[in-house]
Amino acid sequence: MLQRAVAYRDAEGDKRVVQIDALDSALQGVKRARALLKPALLDLSRNILKFWDDLPTIGERRAFAEQLLDAPADGRDEVKPKKASKKMENARGRFTSKNVSGTAASELHTLRKLNEMLKKGHIEINRVEYLQLQEEFARRDAANSSQNNDAKDDHTIDFAALRKQAEG
Repeated sequence: MLQRAVAYRDAEGDKRVVQIDALDSALQGVKRARALLKPALLDLSRNILKFWDDLPTIGERRAFAEQLLDAPADGRDEVKPKKASKKMENARGRFTSKNVSGTAASELHTLRKLNEMLKKGHIEINRVEYLQLQEEFARRDAANSSQNNDAKDDHTIDFAALRKQAEG
């Protein structure tokens, strides 16, 4: 926990934003967290951060937050996240992630593959963010291809013009 706190303290710019966004995304899905006052919300955040490495996905973080809110206030320090079973590792669905720089996004079909990507440093994103990234990539590709076509047009030989020039 101390190493994560030091890593957060030393993180700057985009890295810090990524860490804050991940915690915010986890808490956004917990409806009861919106009604909490600041001290209770900070306590909830602290408990989620305490088990951050054991909760790799947003869904697991949300489930743990719900579990914490179900526990009595004085017993929340003893609450531990549920361990994922092997059956859960093979869970199928649409899981999406992106690399830290945001230059690539992936859609994965098993939780095991998602966990592998998270270990490599990728970030889990929701479906909407994934689709927005895909649109952005398509716009970039279209802009790049139009620039490449313009460059090709400059270098291609216009045989009709050369024929007219040779005849006249």
